[in-house]
Amino acid sequence: MHDTQLPKSHENVMVVDDTPENLRILVDMLTEEGYAARPTTEPEMAIEAALASPPDLILLDIRMPGMSGFDVCRKLKENETTADIPIIFVSALQALHDRVMGFEAGAVDYISKPIQREEVLARVKTHLELAAQRKLLEAQQEQLKAANAELQAFSYSVSHDLRSPLQAINAYGEILAEDYGELLPADGKDCLQRLGKATVEMKDLIEALLRLSRSTRGNMRIETISLSSIATDHLNNLRKTEPDRNVETHVAPNLTARADAGLMLSVLENLLNNAWKFTRNCDEGRIEVGAERVGSEETFFVRDNGVGFDMANAGKLFAPFQRLHGKSEFAGSGIGLATVQRIIGRHGGKIWAEGSPGHGATFFFQLGGVIP
Repeated sequence: MHDTQLPKSHENVMVVDDTPENLRILVDMLTEEGYAARPTTEPEMAIEAALASPPDLILLDIRMPGMSGFDVCRKLKENETTADIPIIFVSALQALHDRVMGFEAGAVDYISKPIQREEVLARVKTHLELAAQRKLLEAQQEQLKAANAELQAFSYSVSHDLRSPLQAINAYGEILAEDYGELLPADGKDCLQRLGKATVEMKDLIEALLRLSRSTRGNMRIETISLSSIATDHLNNLRKTEPDRNVETHVAPNLTARADAGLMLSVLENLLNNAWKFTRNCDEGRIEVGAERVGSEETFFVRDNGVGFDMANAGKLFAPFQRLHGKSEFAGSGIGLATVQRIIGRHGGKIWAEGSPGHGATFFFQLGGVIP
């Protein structure tokens, strides 16, 4: 871990006190310790100076003529330039009410007069270090955000740009099969069929990657939506694709959530597609969509009685391209659950799964909403 503490000569502390003797004591104390002290006796000048050149920390008296320390603190916290500067009140006011007012105004600490050198320096050092750690964390978060944005843009661009050459390969393959298929020997025809199948699989994979990229791009429109309607409509569509399948479905009524409708459609489509796929070998398939409470949060679930999975492999479920079942058994890109997890994460929620081999699987998800 890197040491984020700056040399004290680089850390400047503003000291605001209308009593010259108190100001001198604090300035001498800080200067002797190696800090750059910036003294002022006037509250209004302190605000102007802080806005012009923000200090790393402010030691602020409360009882001053014209404007109290509480008012100074509030004004500084209201301005974006100075809002994050740690402010420590240094005052002879020792009542609990005064301390509470100080913290409500936005101060990080409170020192009572008469001051003790060791206490002042210890609190100054602590809050400067905390501020430095916060700035470092914010910088790292910005770097991570930028890196993620760049990676998402790259993956989207690559996936999008692969479409054209793939379409050309598929088109030329079809032309070759139509115009010259009869002239090819059996192994040549087999190669063409494999080529066509491979291009279809690649197309599906590219589309899945694009959906994964879109799941973390763009603005969300949060509104009250009916998960029951979305699930019912998609199950009806699945039944139309395979009308001969013996699958019992049940969707609990009145399942609603505050979420983005388009993104939640993608969540339920992926989860229900998996449930439909993995119950294919069941004589009597069952798929259920419902909700239950886990603690104080409403938890939605999609449950099936299909092939299930070993809980030892649960950690792989939501990783891109991870497959717990062979492609020859069940087709798929291995992107769907990764997309679901990202969408749920964008809603401030979480998703997890439970299952066992041969006894189905249940996917639970929460959307960050707490039930009153």
